[in-house]
Amino acid sequence: TTIADWGVDIVDGALSFAGDLFGIGGGGPSDAEIAAAQAFVAQQAQVAALERQQAEDQAIMAYLEQARAVAESKYRLAVGVEKAKDQVSQYVLNAKIESRRQQEYEVTREASSEVIRSYVQNNLEQEAGEAARQADVLSGSPEELAARANAWSAGS
Repeated sequence: TTIADWGVDIVDGALSFAGDLFGIGGGGPSDAEIAAAQAFVAQQAQVAALERQQAEDQAIMAYLEQARAVAESKYRLAVGVEKAKDQVSQYVLNAKIESRRQQEYEVTREASSEVIRSYVQNNLEQEAGEAARQADVLSGSPEELAARANAWSAGS
């Protein structure tokens, strides 16, 4: 049944009740009463249609609000993903820079160590050569050493 049928049933019931209550009999409702009842039923049907339309509009608005919330959530997620990508890129770049620094440090350290080793080696060789010369100068018998000392003193 429709709301209009329901309205007609209510009007019929009300008229029947009024007829029984006030003794209005047999002749049925007047044309004015029928017109008023029909107008009332039409008005109730129109109110029901408007309420139905309002409920549909509210459902559409609720759906649109949910869609907006989902879109906003997706946007925030996309922004978060982009920020995370940027951070990862920055971490990778920093790691590459740090790796290059570490490599440069290692190369510099190895070169410095080699220079120091070479310097120490040269100094040791020079000192060893000097020590060998001094050992040569000081080697020999006591007589040879005395003769060298005398020759050196005479030369100076």
